[in-house]
Amino acid sequence: GDCGTVVTCEECTLPMVLRNRIHGDGTKERYFICTHCAATLLSSHTCLHCGSWNILPIPIGTESIRDAVISIVGSESVVVIDSDSTPDTATLATQLDYIQKQKFVIVIGTVKMLPFINHIHYAVFPFFDRLLSIPSLYATEDALRLVMECNERVSDGVIIATKNADFPFLKQLSTHKINSIITDELSLRKDLGYPPYGTIVKVSITVPDGYRHDIASQIHAFFDAHVVPNSATYTPLPPRRVQAGSMKVLLSWIIKAEIGLIEAVGTELVQLLETFRYVYHIEQNPERL
Repeated sequence: GDCGTVVTCEECTLPMVLRNRIHGDGTKERYFICTHCAATLLSSHTCLHCGSWNILPIPIGTESIRDAVISIVGSESVVVIDSDSTPDTATLATQLDYIQKQKFVIVIGTVKMLPFINHIHYAVFPFFDRLLSIPSLYATEDALRLVMECNERVSDGVIIATKNADFPFLKQLSTHKINSIITDELSLRKDLGYPPYGTIVKVSITVPDGYRHDIASQIHAFFDAHVVPNSATYTPLPPRRVQAGSMKVLLSWIIKAEIGLIEAVGTELVQLLETFRYVYHIEQNPERL
């Protein structure tokens, strides 16, 4: 908005992307979408901080970046490689062949393109902060791995755009202090009881909206009886609908415990979840929280 606040997802707090969609009657509509949980907002959304309707989305989606770059260099010099633009191998092959024939081309895309692109001069991360804000146990590790992989593939350099230049990770990265990043990450994980010093478990179950309070209270009672007494903690995540308009709600909890605790109570936890007769998941050290 006018105050500079970024539009973030109400479900998982990640920055949202502004996209276009075409309806069956041919009309176009712009909307905000979270690429993590698929939650959406109308393009008429106003800033929650200042109330302004003058919202300028951060161009972190390939669509927005493509449009901005095309306005500068023209469409002939821009290629997009992501799950939407290159959904199959035939389309990908066509795009790669086009790239090889160009003297100058800017390729915009996701990590999907890295194995296929050679002779890269620069790699640019237009909104690096989003990588570090992903709710994952491995956000720092994954970001570091991606930067190092890009660095190995380019001849002239890696450019990182950020609003948080003073963030310790970025300072260490800019001064090539890779060992410091790894040491700090391990120290933080030890203090928080994260892997490899502890275990994080995500428990999820999809239930009808009308039953969520009763089921949640039973699961809380189980955690209070079997998890908390073993010096472990659990945190309920905000419930969210499986999809817009659905009457089903996803309930999730994050358990932080010592290694071995989940094995000890896992059988009883499974027995409880199966009594509800709804789809559930138990993930140990999950990729996403």
